[in-house]
Amino acid sequence: QTEFASIQSYYDVTRENIRELDMRIEKQDLEVENIEEDNDTELKVYEQKSSFVKYCHDQKLKQTREETDARINDSIEDHANQVESTKASKAGLEAEKDDLEKRLLDEFSSTRTQQRDERSRIKEKLDADVRLFEQQCEAHQSLLKEELLS
Repeated sequence: QTEFASIQSYYDVTRENIRELDMRIEKQDLEVENIEEDNDTELKVYEQKSSFVKYCHDQKLKQTREETDARINDSIEDHANQVESTKASKAGLEAEKDDLEKRLLDEFSSTRTQQRDERSRIKEKLDADVRLFEQQCEAHQSLLKEELLS
């Protein structure tokens, strides 16, 4: 009987230990489930945060590309305007150069004509002076001859 009681007592104690272990296992299983649930929730939150950060990054990248494209287009337009302005300035300068060249050629031609006229006038005056001098010399020579002959 003692043996039976001792076995019964051992059985009860072991059964109580098993029950306690089962309860601890259930408790830990519940904790594991809660932790898994928390991890799943946390993972979903991080995935949402990651998606939001990626969305923000994509939007910022898109905005930056649009701004860069706009600046490039503005630069291209400014360059085209500068090219047109430069071409217009060049055309104006070429027209001014042509006008100046024409004026200078006209002035040169006019000056040349004036110089030619001045030379002709001077030559005529010199020829007239030479003829007058020759006449005076001939008259003087005639006077001298008459004086010598007389």
